[in-house]
Amino acid sequence: YSRYWWLPTFMVLLLIPLSQTHFLLFHTLVELFAVVVAIISAIVAWHTYALAKNQFLLLLGCGYFFIGGLDLAHTLTFKGLPFLDNNSGNMSLQFWIIARIFEAVLLLIAPLFINSAFRPRNLIITLAGTMFLLCCAIIYNWLPAFYIEGRGLTLTKVILEYVVMILLVGALFTFWQAKQQIETGNLVLINISIVLTIFAEYSLTLYSDFSGSMLVIGHMLKLLSYWAIYVVLIESSLRQPFLSLARDANTYDAVPDETIVVDRDGYIRQVNEAVRRILGPQINAIGSRCHDLQHDPEIAEKDCEICRCIAAGEALTHSEFLIKRDQQWFDVILSPIKHGSSSLAMVHVRRNITLAKDAQARSQVFNRLYTVLSHTNKAIAGATTRQMMFTDICDIAVRHGGFKMSWIGLV
Repeated sequence: YSRYWWLPTFMVLLLIPLSQTHFLLFHTLVELFAVVVAIISAIVAWHTYALAKNQFLLLLGCGYFFIGGLDLAHTLTFKGLPFLDNNSGNMSLQFWIIARIFEAVLLLIAPLFINSAFRPRNLIITLAGTMFLLCCAIIYNWLPAFYIEGRGLTLTKVILEYVVMILLVGALFTFWQAKQQIETGNLVLINISIVLTIFAEYSLTLYSDFSGSMLVIGHMLKLLSYWAIYVVLIESSLRQPFLSLARDANTYDAVPDETIVVDRDGYIRQVNEAVRRILGPQINAIGSRCHDLQHDPEIAEKDCEICRCIAAGEALTHSEFLIKRDQQWFDVILSPIKHGSSSLAMVHVRRNITLAKDAQARSQVFNRLYTVLSHTNKAIAGATTRQMMFTDICDIAVRHGGFKMSWIGLV
């Protein structure tokens, strides 16, 4: 996981001196960075849900999207910015507290949804409705003041910060209870994020003006906590599935038969070692037409039964064909790679069955000859004249032996 942390480390090193010279710019940048991380997390969780089917990650990603929206409102209403006449900074703090409560509750309940099923659309509606009500509470002054010019933070704001910390401690407990269902590395990162958020909240109970050092520390810790959640989503939704896919792809090399992954349009997307060995290094199969490299060249692609099954996404138990120029027999098996009810691609396995076909042909010849011998013995035993015997034996050779013609000549 260490490779993920160079970017936030660089941001922290860049923002620390900026916080001492231009605090408003520092605050805007650190908050916007956190908002961007939240949005990217939501995009990753949403677009990988169809493949991962992970309700827990979807809840985290979408939840942080709306938390990022509240943080953006906090940033734009911060004291000193020209977007809103908010000299006291009270509205900005209200957005901050609401966002932190939203985040703490999200982390508290997220483990409960690991094995639960819900519709993503219902999740978005619920989160959006909750955010709308919270924003209305701020805009219409339903909340008490959290900051008074000249006096600093109000008791209400400090108490709510401690409430957030208590909820986050509860989140640590709920994640500990669900530890068997979460990958160890991800659980560690989530716990780090929660602990960083707790320390950030504590820091933000100690400042008395909008440029104090504790305010800087709190925002830095919040940025790092967001990044930890982002790494969890990236690792679980993208990197681990691709590693699993790569491992699955490598297992094809252990299959002795020619195995390829072909898309529904008939283009080869992946080949195993058996295919590479037969084609040689001079031929790159990736991107080539499957029919050209794997099927009977004397049959047009539009008339090929295997290609029709590929285009339709249908499984095929076996399809035998002979390549006459090489006198090689092959058997093809198709298995669909499905996403839901749709077939995205096909696993195409081609097996050389020439030896089996030769053995089968020899066996059929021997069976015919034994049949001829048996009927011939009966014909000899039952014949009354030599001519009848010769006629019966020639008839047996053609009828039961598979001979095209038969005759007997006397010397």
